[in-house]
Amino acid sequence: MRQSSLIRAAQQAVLAVLAVGFMSGCDKSNPIDPSPGNAPGSTQLLGFQDEALPFFNMRDPGTPDDTIDDRIVSTETFTFGGDTTAAILQAIDRSNANLVRPYRREGTGPYRRVLDYDVPASDRQIGRNTDLFVLRDAEGVVGTSEYFATALLNGIETTASPTTNSIKPWGRTQTSLVLSVGDLQRDSVLSLSFTPDPRAAAYILEIADFDDITIERELGFAAATPMPVALPHQFSQWGFVLPGQESSIRIPFNNVPFIKGQFPITLLCRVIALDATGHVIGRADTDFIKRATGRDDAGNNLYELDPLGGWVITLDPYPRGYGRPQAIGTRAAAGVLTGDQVRNMVGSQITAGQSSTTVAAQRSSIERAALARTGNPLPTATIGFGQTAPKGTFNPARQ
Repeated sequence: MRQSSLIRAAQQAVLAVLAVGFMSGCDKSNPIDPSPGNAPGSTQLLGFQDEALPFFNMRDPGTPDDTIDDRIVSTETFTFGGDTTAAILQAIDRSNANLVRPYRREGTGPYRRVLDYDVPASDRQIGRNTDLFVLRDAEGVVGTSEYFATALLNGIETTASPTTNSIKPWGRTQTSLVLSVGDLQRDSVLSLSFTPDPRAAAYILEIADFDDITIERELGFAAATPMPVALPHQFSQWGFVLPGQESSIRIPFNNVPFIKGQFPITLLCRVIALDATGHVIGRADTDFIKRATGRDDAGNNLYELDPLGGWVITLDPYPRGYGRPQAIGTRAAAGVLTGDQVRNMVGSQITAGQSSTTVAAQRSSIERAALARTGNPLPTATIGFGQTAPKGTFNPARQ
């Protein structure tokens, strides 16, 4: 039923795009003033350069608890937009707009419309007055093209229409952030930490129900991309984390709508680092999910390893019965391998851009810090999901 709902939603989105495109009928060649209007903070443009992300087809000779003897059958890659030089843009809008109109310029030239249609929302989060818009552009020039977008109401652009920051979304995204699962109180307040990135102007933390990711493989692939907010709100919740708050994040579970009030529960946690222009510069390391695919003629078990774009954690404050909490969440989850485990398995078949020699050391250090905090008072800063970044964070003046 959920799959058919997703298919219907996708079909409706495609029809909406086609309908708006036929009605727009604009001429992309007409240059425009780079600042038709500006309402800083209400619409933010974020983005990254598309990447080829690997997943692996593996063969296991019948020892599922021992990965040392597992061998790669094939390595495949996927991308979000299908072109590893493409710009992938996401607009986060908190105005009353229901469409965005993206513009692009080369160097210091004039801005021109990117598409012949205005882009409808990919996810409408009515309860928090937030819409998400996704744009893929394969025609931009790496390192040269610059984008911004105007938010429109019913296709009408006025001088009061909110406009976004400008952004050049180029360059690989580093897997430089290491997550730590901290304390979990009996009142279900989760503590998280991650390593800071000195370049970051803000981070986006996204938490998803892992059970849904295991059902819909496409959701797992979406989470694996460096998309700032990767998943629809039915499956995840997200919020901004500001510099200085990386080690003091507390999330009450009553703010996470997909929590069903039952433990243990397994979650996927993603962190994306953004610079002052909105460019995705860093992200958390990825765990991999192991999906069985059958057996070969020799009787070997076959399976796939798909990246998930974040850490999978299992939480249970009552592992020994009510009233006896366990302080630390566990990294263990059925069918999940850490990025380090997969890198050790596949060795040189991981691309240079995916490898990290410091992830294991960083993880060990931050987990020791989390263990040392067990039983002590939790950090004081609470991250309210749905908050906006500080006014002007992603709105530098365009030239």
